[in-house]
Amino acid sequence: MNWVIVPFKQEIDLTRPDECIVDVNECSVTVVDSSGNCWKIDTSKLRAIHEAYSRKLRRIQRIGDSKIKKVLYAKYSGRRKRRVHDLLHKLTKWLSEITKGKTLVMEDLRNIRKAINYKVKKFNKFSKRIQPVSLRNKNLKRRLNTWSFRKLQFLLDYKHKLNGFDVVYFNPHKTSSICSRCGGKIAPMEKTCPKCGLDRDINACLNMLKMWRGSGSAESLSVSVMKLGCQGLYADEVNPAELREEVKFFDSLEQLRDGTAGVMCLENLHMPCLGGILPFNFMKPFFRDVRLNLNFSKH
Repeated sequence: MNWVIVPFKQEIDLTRPDECIVDVNECSVTVVDSSGNCWKIDTSKLRAIHEAYSRKLRRIQRIGDSKIKKVLYAKYSGRRKRRVHDLLHKLTKWLSEITKGKTLVMEDLRNIRKAINYKVKKFNKFSKRIQPVSLRNKNLKRRLNTWSFRKLQFLLDYKHKLNGFDVVYFNPHKTSSICSRCGGKIAPMEKTCPKCGLDRDINACLNMLKMWRGSGSAESLSVSVMKLGCQGLYADEVNPAELREEVKFFDSLEQLRDGTAGVMCLENLHMPCLGGILPFNFMKPFFRDVRLNLNFSKH
């Protein structure tokens, strides 16, 4: 099959109305606008695709026949690229629709690869030499280096500008470490604020929105939780509990007996029922948006 690519230029007058913050993470994308709307999207499907095909490609590399190895490697590496590209297009198309009419503010992540692959010089007791040593293990570097954050930002950038609205990049330094609600400190590995339980990603977006605007903060948020799948985005099942519990995503095809796709369950959460306590993750899933009232004090 032959393809013809025809590049063209189009002049667009970019406008800068209200702001909309997009926080891109390894397994989620969080969007907060200046009107108090928030969307938290689970993108763990992208990471699962990368991990599955990385294992398959490592097994292919152990094949002795170089011709067979080359054919299989090209086949499965191309399949991984196409699957990830398809999901990113579905995600960015949806994001460009909900952010239409607003200035898009995204994190400047250009130097994140250097931080992932950073090395320091240490003495090697076996070779008796000073050699550069990586600060992170091999599996972590493989996972973070396959993270498609720049591809997602690029697709969202051109689609949003094609709609006639500007896109700016913002330095996200220390936006996740200080809580925008109570002012408490959030450790690097904590997913919520230890004092008030505010979600880390939502907190980063609120801090970026406050820093970008220079003053003011959101009084309340209307949070919708979504999940990215092969068919696109759909509403996910959640508990209306201000996202204080650690969220665990379950693959419905393997771990749920009812065959319902896209279920997000909260561990250690129980709901009262007739005759006792019913675990929340065994309830029959139903799809809806979550409406949370998160009150913020100005700091």
